[in-house]
Amino acid sequence: MRNYLLILKIFFIALLLFIASCAKEEGSTPKPSSPVSTGYAGEWTCDETNKKNDHYNYKVRLSKSASNNSEYYIRNFNLMGNKDSVKTIFSGTSVTIPSQEVAGIKYSGSGTIVNNSKINFSYTAYDGADTDTITAKYSK
Repeated sequence: MRNYLLILKIFFIALLLFIASCAKEEGSTPKPSSPVSTGYAGEWTCDETNKKNDHYNYKVRLSKSASNNSEYYIRNFNLMGNKDSVKTIFSGTSVTIPSQEVAGIKYSGSGTIVNNSKINFSYTAYDGADTDTITAKYSK
C-alpha cells in the first residue's frame, strides 16, 4: 500500500509539472517590430518631383519578396517601365532603397511610411553623367 501511495504521489507531481510546462506564458508571443504587411503590395500612384522641378504623376506596382518579409520590389520606379524593378527594404516606419544599378541607372535613397496608404521617398538617380535628386509621394 505504501508503494502504491508513493507511486501515486510521484505520478501526480509529474503530471502537475507536465501541465505547468505546457501553459502559455504571458508576453511570450513576439510582437512585430514593424508595420510591414502584404498591405503594401499592389498598385500605387506616384507623385514625383526632381531637382529641375519637373513634375510626374504615374502608377507603380509594389510586390513583396517571396523569400524576405521586409523586401518589396517596385516596378515602374522612376518611370523605368514594368520590365525592371528596384529593391526596397521596409523596417518599422522606414524604407531603404539600397544602392543598386537597374537598367543603367544607379539608385539609392530612403523613405518614410506615413500609413498603409502613403509612403514618402527621397532618392538619387545617377545615369553615369548626372545625378538627379527626386522626391516621390506614393498613395493608394
